[in-house]
Amino acid sequence: NHAYVRKRISEEGSDSYQYSEVIFDGNERHERKRRISKREYELYLRDADPERSPVEQSRLHFLYENQSFVVHCYLDRNLAVLHCQAARP
Repeated sequence: NHAYVRKRISEEGSDSYQYSEVIFDGNERHERKRRISKREYELYLRDADPERSPVEQSRLHFLYENQSFVVHCYLDRNLAVLHCQAARP
């Protein structure tokens, strides 16, 4: 089990914050998410595990031939991952 916080910055420049808790129950993975304030986000960061480093990524969303694509660019790792989701017929 673990938890993490996320800060998102929109193209317009507004920030949003999220707390996520991941719980493993046997073979099942459950994730609980909730929006938090900037103050809560900063408090959680103070308690962060020093053995883990933050992950910075940008995302590019686009549609091509009725399919949705997202490119996750991990800015500090020189890595990009393409995620595609086919539309239902």
